[in-house]
Amino acid sequence: MNLEATIEEREILKNESILNLPLQCAVEDASTLSLAEFNRKYFILQKPVLLKGLANMHPAGQKWTIDWFKQTMGNLDIKVFDNTRKQHVYSTTVQPDFSMKFEEFLDIIASNEPSTVRMFRYDLYKQNPDLKKDFSCPHFFNQGPLKNLGFMFLGGKGTDVRLHYDVDYSNVLLTQIYGRKRVILYPPDQSKFLYQVPFNTHSLADLKYPEKWPGLKYAKGYEIIQEPGDGLFMPSGHWHYNT
Repeated sequence: MNLEATIEEREILKNESILNLPLQCAVEDASTLSLAEFNRKYFILQKPVLLKGLANMHPAGQKWTIDWFKQTMGNLDIKVFDNTRKQHVYSTTVQPDFSMKFEEFLDIIASNEPSTVRMFRYDLYKQNPDLKKDFSCPHFFNQGPLKNLGFMFLGGKGTDVRLHYDVDYSNVLLTQIYGRKRVILYPPDQSKFLYQVPFNTHSLADLKYPEKWPGLKYAKGYEIIQEPGDGLFMPSGHWHYNT
């Protein structure tokens, strides 16, 4: 067995050492967390938390598979973004690049081959309101007027979303249904190290190549790996990079 790291693996290790990610994310069993406890420990303090088993508390945790979506919504025309398009590198465009059949997109994800296309902030609930029965607002979240608002983010292997924070300053519950996701979070007080575009919510820094952005080594953040079923509470104004 060859124990020597490949060139690609060595590059990843080098890049990981450049990022300063010493903050430890809290972890909770989603099924035992109450509204009062969530508010006291996380929401009021605006502290991230990884919620294990969240999706499996809802029908979506078992029901929402690639095959199920292909069978029930595969003919739907969806709008996707292509990360190779130059306008996504330094702009804040939110306009999709082209449309394709949902089943074709799901085949890309299922192939586990590197991909550059992604669904971003797509409202499948609008296309199929019955989905709300499969994943509703968790019991530990305040059941306010936005309780039925939900968006889907899907991408294939290697697809990433640039470092940014949400323009509406919302508190976000990011729930992983299929596959694994790596999330890097930075609290708002780390903005001075993150090459923020002036008067904008995006960063110029590409976290795939952190050696090109020396200020990143001073930014303290979290690294979180979401397994299928995990939920991640991302407080308002937190910078996040997903891959």
